[in-house]
Amino acid sequence: MNRFHGQDLHLYESGFEVCQPDKPFEFIPIDYFLLHYCVSGEGFLTLHNDQRHITAGDIFLILPNTANKYYPLPENPWSYRWVGVKGSMVKSILEECGFSYDNFVLHYDKDDTVLRCFQQIYERCTKSDYYTALGYLYQFFGTLTEKENSILLESETVHRQRLEKMIKYIYAQYTNDISVQSMADEFNFDRTYIYKLFKKEMGISPKQYLLNFRIEKACDLLCKSHMSVTEIGYAVGFNSFSCFSKQFCLKKGTSPMKYRKQFIK
Repeated sequence: MNRFHGQDLHLYESGFEVCQPDKPFEFIPIDYFLLHYCVSGEGFLTLHNDQRHITAGDIFLILPNTANKYYPLPENPWSYRWVGVKGSMVKSILEECGFSYDNFVLHYDKDDTVLRCFQQIYERCTKSDYYTALGYLYQFFGTLTEKENSILLESETVHRQRLEKMIKYIYAQYTNDISVQSMADEFNFDRTYIYKLFKKEMGISPKQYLLNFRIEKACDLLCKSHMSVTEIGYAVGFNSFSCFSKQFCLKKGTSPMKYRKQFIK
């Protein structure tokens, strides 16, 4: 383990691994931010019950004190490099890069800059050259923020038109098992671009927008239809009644059944 201490930002650890096909699930409770860069192969990451398929060029973030598990695809096991960071400025720096609670996987395949930064951080740390290692960490962050800043450089009209298309997609498909990834696939947009666009124009993430829309549709059905509460949950796109009930309570402060009773004479 390599450490370079600083109040705002410091390196906590760095390393790399070429995984075997039978490598088991990993669950590592940590109190720092852990960044992985997938160099080759494939694997899966689950963070707060959200599973992502990871491929070469993906950078994924494991948040402090967050349940997580990740493992290689046996047919094409991944290799990856990682860097652990701590400090008072880390959260805001990562947000500038495009990371968030909902958006914890980014992709970079423009050139080998990210790979080189991860390699140099590790090599410099093994030589106790921590200042240079920290410099490469800043270069890594700079590369991602430059990519993120370039995402929204097109005209406001273009972004608005794209946002309208995605909102129409949600209106038409909310009853199905859709996600940010399905929108990315449908419109050939980067997940991060979609996240940034919704946050900028709507003030919330696309995942939250979809959830809010489903809850409002459920409210309408609870008031006006004779469908059972369970049927309504499935009808607005939830894959289980427990998930529907939990999210409804969080949004409305009451259960779907109690909400419905307000409108029964």
